[in-house]
Amino acid sequence: MNPNKEIFLYSDYREFLREYYLSQKNAIPKMTFRLFAERAGFSSASFQKLVMDGKKNLTKESILKISRAIRLNKKAEEYFEVLVFFNQGKTVEDKKHYLKKIDSFRKKNKPGNLLPKDFEYLKEWYHCVIREMVDFPDFKEDLDYIRKKLFYPLKPDAIQKSIIFLVETGFLVRDENGKLTKKDKTLATGDIHDREIFGTIARNHHLSMVELAHKAISNLSKDERSVSNTTLGVSAGAYEAIVKRIEQMRLEVLEIAAADRSADQVFQLNINLFPLTKRTL
Repeated sequence: MNPNKEIFLYSDYREFLREYYLSQKNAIPKMTFRLFAERAGFSSASFQKLVMDGKKNLTKESILKISRAIRLNKKAEEYFEVLVFFNQGKTVEDKKHYLKKIDSFRKKNKPGNLLPKDFEYLKEWYHCVIREMVDFPDFKEDLDYIRKKLFYPLKPDAIQKSIIFLVETGFLVRDENGKLTKKDKTLATGDIHDREIFGTIARNHHLSMVELAHKAISNLSKDERSVSNTTLGVSAGAYEAIVKRIEQMRLEVLEIAAADRSADQVFQLNINLFPLTKRTL
């Protein structure tokens, strides 16, 4: 492994450390956690193993020690530090802050490994809304038309950039007449390498949609939106069964929407199941 080049492929610093250690072990059979600890200046021979297993976190000081032990150059060391703070971030806002730095590093240092288009699609709530709008019978690729159709205010510049993004990334294509249309009726997220990054962006997307749901409950009549809440006590087994049934129902709803040829509104379906009490240990 060449850590100064390959580190930019990682979004999980613990995974990077595990694979670096294995590569060293293969190259230097006598390599041990104790030997690495001595090289890095750690008093505990098991410190790196505990970090790799997620049982210990890194500090500014230990980040520097490991960077020097691995012989990271300045750019790789800076990226490694950003990865650490991203992975160890406690809130979505913390992770969003460092995610921007990760994106910036990748654009500068590894052009072939930018964030996947799936991530970018979820970054802004309106990308998926505009994508769905192209199915309207009266749809016009007109900024004023789209702006007036939206319940929530959006600047024309954002609409224009969204259309460009959706076309450039293939979420939308043009038919033989130049009209915007979906490349695929439904979307699914495949196997994601950068799961930590995807998780952060997905959580932020969910929060954005929850905020829009709050506005809908406050501003729309009950005839224009459907909201229901159920509080129930369940076991771990029942919880798993409910989650599976929710996913089955979500897929059935997607099939109904995909078969609809006269859509004239875009709706957001949020199904939330979360604990209100702690599980008994």
